[in-house]
Amino acid sequence: MNFDWSKYSTLAQEWKPSDKEELLRCSISRAYYAFYHSLRTFKGMSVGRQKHNNVKDKLKESEDPEEIKLAFHLGNLQESREYADYDSFKKVDANFVNSFFSRLEVAEELFRTLKL
Repeated sequence: MNFDWSKYSTLAQEWKPSDKEELLRCSISRAYYAFYHSLRTFKGMSVGRQKHNNVKDKLKESEDPEEIKLAFHLGNLQESREYADYDSFKKVDANFVNSFFSRLEVAEELFRTLKL
């Protein structure tokens, strides 16, 4: 049975209102990966190392301008996820998390329109 990546999204929503920075960082990371795996699956791509850029590139190659926009959104969200996962010198707070989730919401809505 395949893993349901949307479970990451559920965890992200549970951790989002936390006042603990480690949970805020995890929330961003899990939400990003839930979205990333949705796009990867949508484009029929396998898993493996360095696939983030491959998924963005595949979206950019599309003739559909909405998929090209998704590539931009994925890149933007990836930057925030990397910040949350790797930058221990800068604080991740509720404002950063809310900004990330607002941008994710826009990207997810665009993705929903493509899947219709």
